[in-house]
Amino acid sequence: MTAYTEKLHRELLSRLNELNKDYNPDNIIDPRLNEIMAVIKQIREELFHYRFQTDKEEIHYFKYVLPKTLVLYIYYSEKIEWERINRQGSSPRRYKFLDRIYSLTEGFRKEYGGLYEYYRDWKTDLDELYFLRSSPINRETKNGIGKIPDSYSPPFHSVLLATFIAYTRLENELKSIVAVNSEKTQN
Repeated sequence: MTAYTEKLHRELLSRLNELNKDYNPDNIIDPRLNEIMAVIKQIREELFHYRFQTDKEEIHYFKYVLPKTLVLYIYYSEKIEWERINRQGSSPRRYKFLDRIYSLTEGFRKEYGGLYEYYRDWKTDLDELYFLRSSPINRETKNGIGKIPDSYSPPFHSVLLATFIAYTRLENELKSIVAVNSEKTQN
């Protein structure tokens, strides 16, 4: 499953790079999200039938492999909106968008900062609780990316981790853009 997902992920990154070169924020439909969703759908279909050989394999997959692809969906969903607002929106709309992203990221830090620190610090003592689909935590909680009400869904914490990484990445990029624009305005 890991090799399959990583192969799809590499191919997806290549397609996204090509689509980024030709991207026009005036287009109503963005092909980048369609590409990402198609890959996520392929992964879900394979996950439905796949049985991990060990808990260690499943933990590794949901902790380190799958989040990289889920990050792309969350990240591009917001980035596309930013590109449209930045191109067509007024200063108040841009400010409102930036404020929303900063608030979302800060909210994730407050609510799930422990999970991010756990991941960042390479801890493993709670892996069975966070990253196994059979964990009691994951049987009680459903994730927000295309909810699937079955035991084959990614663990909730895998999706949380992807969301946190995506918002942090977007926040850092937006801060850089704001700093560059601010510097241009001062000069």
